[in-house]
Amino acid sequence: MKNVVLCLLISLVGCVSQQYLTEDQASRIGKGSEVVEFNMRGDSAEVYTAIYKALVNAGFRIAHDNREMLTISTEGKDIEQDTKLRMLVVMQPGPYVVRVVLRGEWLPGSQTQAMASGIAGRTLNVEWFPARWGRQTGRPELSFAYMVKFARELSQDVWFK
Repeated sequence: MKNVVLCLLISLVGCVSQQYLTEDQASRIGKGSEVVEFNMRGDSAEVYTAIYKALVNAGFRIAHDNREMLTISTEGKDIEQDTKLRMLVVMQPGPYVVRVVLRGEWLPGSQTQAMASGIAGRTLNVEWFPARWGRQTGRPELSFAYMVKFARELSQDVWFK
């Protein structure tokens, strides 16, 4: 029964919002991609500060950050279609640029959780799922598309794994 409710939960969404990606951008993302990477010029301290500010300006609350390890993790943020996204950002300094790696997880919002719990007849504990491109439409792609949009606001040199 839990799997049926979970499948219903996942399928209760529409297509990826066009405000995040153009069709051309979407066509360049490999199926199954779960990681967004991009390069930023500057030293690691400058890039760290820029990423931190960009996350806060995008409405994310910072859950944990570590300047020494060059990592930032966010709390879940409502992005669209009753979906929350949280991200882990890891920065890897190189000789001329800093590589920034984004991984995300999505969670159905409270309205969807309440509906699924009502259908199941009991309160469900809903887990975070990986943001991913192309295996399922809906929340996984929506969350991944939001990460791509975030990355493109900081760099045009963006790729996916």
